Amino acid sequence: MTVQTETTTRPLTTTVDKPKSISIRRAPAEMVVGIDVGTTKVCSIAGIRKDDGSLHILAHSAVPCNGLSKGSVSDIDATADAIRKSVHSLQEAIGFKVESAYVGVTGSDIAFENRRDDLDPISGHGVITAEDLDRDPKALAESTDEPGRQLIHALRMTYSVEGEDGIRNPIGMHSNTIEVNTHMVTAATVFVDKLATAVEQAGVSVIGMVLEPMASGLAVMTPAERIRGTVLVDIGGGTTDVVGFQQGRVCFTGVLPVGGFQFTNDIAVTYNTSYEAAENAKLAHASTDIPRFGQEVSLPVTGSDVDLRVEIAEICQLVRERANELARLIKIKLDESDIEGLSRYKIVLTGGSSNLPGIAELFQRSLAVAVRRGVPVGYDGFPDELRNPRYASAVGILQWAAERELPKTDAPAPSIGQKQGGRRGLVAGLVKQISRLVPRAYFAAKKGRN
Repeated sequence: MTVQTETTTRPLTTTVDKPKSISIRRAPAEMVVGIDVGTTKVCSIAGIRKDDGSLHILAHSAVPCNGLSKGSVSDIDATADAIRKSVHSLQEAIGFKVESAYVGVTGSDIAFENRRDDLDPISGHGVITAEDLDRDPKALAESTDEPGRQLIHALRMTYSVEGEDGIRNPIGMHSNTIEVNTHMVTAATVFVDKLATAVEQAGVSVIGMVLEPMASGLAVMTPAERIRGTVLVDIGGGTTDVVGFQQGRVCFTGVLPVGGFQFTNDIAVTYNTSYEAAENAKLAHASTDIPRFGQEVSLPVTGSDVDLRVEIAEICQLVRERANELARLIKIKLDESDIEGLSRYKIVLTGGSSNLPGIAELFQRSLAVAVRRGVPVGYDGFPDELRNPRYASAVGILQWAAERELPKTDAPAPSIGQKQGGRRGLVAGLVKQISRLVPRAYFAAKKGRN
């Protein structure tokens, strides 16, 4: 669920098994790598971009990590060590050197803002072109220079032309002025620096950072869900990320400082047992449903040689109370979002802690909306091992990175959900809506300073 106690490194392809001692070769240009640096684990994943735009996943490697707190790096050395182990295992599995990667980012240091800005005057005789839309508003660029903050994404939501709002694709419309509504994602510079330093200490260059819940949405949600209005709730080890999609675009994001760690910690504190023992008890027995009474589990007591016998029903009660609190916090966060027509939305629940039995049903009762669990799905040959909510962020980061690395064309990409060659078009549509991530120049400049 929230903690993976073993490293998963066996290749996910159907090729002949590699020998234990292998030669690590230079990676082909088509290979992309994503790294999900989570509160409880680091997951590295590699894939090959095919000529048709599809993605073939080579392997993944997940190892425990204790260098983060609530999604933020608190121990650079411990985080770097976990990343190094995960990447090393990945390299052994695929036989290629991992030199650079896209890295997921989330945590309590992330901030969000919706804003409207004027684009520069239209150049094509009053007809809006793709080139017009590619330009960033000057006011937006100036606002990203806030001291102590680093821009992660500027997500285009909708456009306004001649007073008409909610336009998804204004290309070809006649106007001399156009406004763009943008969802901005920023992070504390010190947080970005710590995360980048940990990755680079592990021997990997950071190409760019990707907001993890947005990546999870790419991996587990359908185009129809993103268009009609859906909220993604990603319950990780240290935080719960909430992302609203409307008309195929991100319209709201938020982070709650509650995740799988808190579920486990409640058990550890209540029964004065170790975190490891509490985690094992949670994974084996916890549920938000009401179990039969009379079943017990043995827990070691800190400072004592005598184990404590605890009814499983009591553990489930602790977990249920924490799940109810999380549901209330999600409702408060959604009420603050001012999302229009929120009562008609559905929730897609993902992340490692969404594997807790009964939590989807509890959320559905508490929030009075339809809730389903989201698992990474995809294309022919998608490995069964990754069809688990705990891998949603890692798979989404890799899919995002693969499309980001594709050669650019002059033709405008469709909106999310608009047909263009199946899944390739859907991913390309999402990427087109994301106008910026932490630029490579930022990391190049950082290396120069060091």
